[in-house]
Amino acid sequence: VKGVQKTDQLHALKTFIISMRGAEDSFRFKDFVDFHSNPTNPSYYTSPGTKDQRIGVGDGTTTQFQLIKNYTLGVVNRVRTISTPVDGTVRVWVNNVEKTAGVDFTVNDTTGIVVFGSAPANGHNIDASFEFDVKVRFGEQIDDWLDATLGDFNSGSVRSVPLEEVFESQPAYSNQFFFGGSKE
Repeated sequence: VKGVQKTDQLHALKTFIISMRGAEDSFRFKDFVDFHSNPTNPSYYTSPGTKDQRIGVGDGTTTQFQLIKNYTLGVVNRVRTISTPVDGTVRVWVNNVEKTAGVDFTVNDTTGIVVFGSAPANGHNIDASFEFDVKVRFGEQIDDWLDATLGDFNSGSVRSVPLEEVFESQPAYSNQFFFGGSKE
């Protein structure tokens, strides 16, 4: 993150860092490279599409479904749990019929769980499109990287503020590969 150039901005950043207890607490951050469900082009210049991600299949009983995003490269597919959807951006379809937020379903914006008032019928696909934030925390060694300089005329600067994504724990599947090519 760059852009701190005034002492009041520097003070606001320092206050935020202290509020987050340095690298201890996570917070929501919009990653402009990957912030929505559109699998073909998740960049800043596009928006969520229609029925971007399959989040489940109805069984006539289950009413809760987790928002997810699939990342596929060749034969490798990674499933990312989306726990921080942006309020008001989640759209859901059951059996290709769009449902109404607040009437047919609700979404918890701190877990990413979609809850239906009545369970989708057996075999009905549940698809979703949405924007999401990423959980991040400040990088380690706060004193090392908070390299601020105070200048003249109410100006100051911070060269950079490194952020680290806080990954959700994922269920492991027998065919899921991890970094380095290992299997669980």
